[in-house]
Amino acid sequence: MAPEAMRGAVEKVKASRPQAPRPGPVHESPIAVTERGSFFGYGDLAVDMRSIPRMHAATGCPVIFDGTHSVQRPGLGEGGASGGAREFIPSLTLAAVAAGADGLFLETHPDPDQAPSDGPNMIPLAELESLVRRAVAVREACRT
Repeated sequence: MAPEAMRGAVEKVKASRPQAPRPGPVHESPIAVTERGSFFGYGDLAVDMRSIPRMHAATGCPVIFDGTHSVQRPGLGEGGASGGAREFIPSLTLAAVAAGADGLFLETHPDPDQAPSDGPNMIPLAELESLVRRAVAVREACRT
């Protein structure tokens, strides 16, 4: 779906919210949209970093970058399962933060090669803290 087309999806979600206040405390969470790759190029999901500011402008919602599904290789894994290219998670994640992503979604596992699902597109748990620290540094550098 094109970034600007997400406007309609957000409007549908907003329209489905109850209009009358509920009794007791109300904990409304904001609507967020996700960029995780939008088309196949050479068997890969591909991310256009321009989609992050475009989606934000179109919806007014925070944009979350899915740094692990964005490296998925549908149908190219063992036995026709989805494969992945986890070596690109850090560079795509840092690029997304520089492009204005408001948050990150990153799947992790202590040993991704032994994970029951999505292992090829997971970041090893031992590498997660370093990546998050680098992403925070990029965010701070881009916001000054």
